[in-house]
Amino acid sequence: MNKISINFFDVLPLESLKYNIGDINLSLDSSTNTLITKRLDIISLDELNVNIKYKQINKTTLNTIYQLKIVGKQKCVVTLEALDFKIEKIFNMNFININKLDLKKLDDEYLEPIKNNKVNLGEVALQMISLFLDPYPKLKSFNNIIENNNK
Repeated sequence: MNKISINFFDVLPLESLKYNIGDINLSLDSSTNTLITKRLDIISLDELNVNIKYKQINKTTLNTIYQLKIVGKQKCVVTLEALDFKIEKIFNMNFININKLDLKKLDDEYLEPIKNNKVNLGEVALQMISLFLDPYPKLKSFNNIIENNNK
């Protein structure tokens, strides 16, 4: 089993995977943390752990299981105060050579094309994190007021 660690946005050539199965850890430095914070439009990113279990099916197909743990702060849409958030998710993502994709028959929503035999695992993680974030975070007190008014 292969265990490797790469920088969050490093592009990974598939030929660098020495084994057909393994674990990849995406590491985060302070400049990448700042970039992600800005892209997600959040106040802070206090913890981001991304571990990926992979299985290389052949030279053009890679199956992965992402394990995400994210802790940070985002703005309340009403008061702009800092709200804590914590996301822990597991999801599958399959990578396949772009030339072997039949875009008319896509039935797997978790499918990412491989271009030039390279993948950007961090970009996929960031796109999924953006989907898991609450798009309209509100302080609990505002949620209680809204619920009481709707009764």
